[in-house]
Formats: sequence, C-alpha cells, structure tokens
Amino acid sequence: MRRERVLLLLALGTIIIALLACGKKGPPLLPESDGPLKVKNLTAEWGNGSVILKGQVFAPLRKEKDIPEIMGCRVYYAWYAAENPPCEGCPIQYKVFREIKAKVHSKDGFYCEVEGVKGKGIHFFKVSMVDANGRVGLPSQGAKLVLD
Repeated sequence: MRRERVLLLLALGTIIIALLACGKKGPPLLPESDGPLKVKNLTAEWGNGSVILKGQVFAPLRKEKDIPEIMGCRVYYAWYAAENPPCEGCPIQYKVFREIKAKVHSKDGFYCEVEGVKGKGIHFFKVSMVDANGRVGLPSQGAKLVLD
C-alpha cells in the first residue's frame, strides 16, 4: 500500500513538473516575418583595381519604404585556376571573404566594391545583405568573373 502511494505521488509530481516546464502555451504557428532581404541578378566586373558587384535588392514580403537600413554586406568568394575550372553545374565551395560595412543599397539597387581580389583565374562571388541589427539575409546567386 505504501509503495503504491509513493509511485502515485511520484507520477503526479512528474506530470505537474512536465506541464509547468514545457514552454510557452500557444498555437503551434511560426512567428510572422517580413522576409529576408536578398540580392538578385548579381553581376561582377573588374574596375579601378577592385571587383564591382551589382544587382537588385529583393524583399519578397516588404514594400520599398519598409526595407530596413542596410549596414553592409557579407561577400562569399571562391577562386579556381583558369586551366582547372569547375565543371558546369558542379557545386562551388564558397567561403566568407569579407564583411563590408558601407552603403551598398540605393534606389538604383545593390552596388559594392570589393578590394583584395588579385590574380588571374576564375572568381566566383555571392553576397548577403546585413541589416542594422546584424541579421544576415539570404545569399544571392553566384556571379562569375574571369581575369586573364
């Protein structure tokens, strides 16, 4: 009899603790989001001793006036020798190259100058926008630049 009471109290205690400790009680819905910022139609060209990246800023669920202040961008980079290019359709191994804290967004779209890219070969770039809170948006599609 005593053993049954102890087991019953233990079971009730476990249930009470589980009910109190399992987090916020609410509907199982994802939080609403304004959607991430993304650069579309990214292009890369060589000019003034640096790479110039251009594109359009795309905010799928935001109006133009609701786009937050952009503090800069994160540049992803990959390099291949001209005599050993990646095959068409092969995945490119990008690495974070640089975070640029500058004005990169205007009415004309995305514009960023990236210094420090040297050497002949095939250069690949992707960018992600960084907002005032330090949140990084989705990466763009890749842009290719061939330097001879």
